[in-house]
Amino acid sequence: MKKKLSLTLLFSLFAFALCYAQTETPEARAKKKIEPVIKYIDSKITDAAKKLTAAQKKEMTDARIAYEIGSDSIPMIKAEIAKEAEEIKAKAAELNEKVAASDEEAEQINAEKAALAKRSETLKEKQEDLKAMPERLKTTFEEAIKKVLKGDQLKAYNEMLAAQKAKK
Repeated sequence: MKKKLSLTLLFSLFAFALCYAQTETPEARAKKKIEPVIKYIDSKITDAAKKLTAAQKKEMTDARIAYEIGSDSIPMIKAEIAKEAEEIKAKAAELNEKVAASDEEAEQINAEKAALAKRSETLKEKQEDLKAMPERLKTTFEEAIKKVLKGDQLKAYNEMLAAQKAKK
């Protein structure tokens, strides 16, 4: 019985380690997603002198890494915003329950409510910024790629984007 239990524990630990090891880093995802783009651009250019250089490939990969890291940060930012919203709600409920014994306490409670309102407004701005973040990341990525590419390379990239949009 002890042997079966230890084997079960060992196998479950191994399965967990295997699952954990399979999560990709942003760098690995970026490399995996940018390689087909690089291959497509190079396949469309026949002149060897006009093909992508190593520096261009590195800049494209770096731009994709920045995109992937930004995309990975979105859930964390959402969680921070949700946590802060809960804190504001709890503090507001606490302030609403307080009864002022004097004018000074009433002023203090009103000042705290005003500070909470300001914090709430800032939180709403963060939420709006977060909603626009995926599109902003995509635009920044595409602009970085277009800055790196020249002439026929850019033409091939734009053809690829047009073909992708036509499929959708």
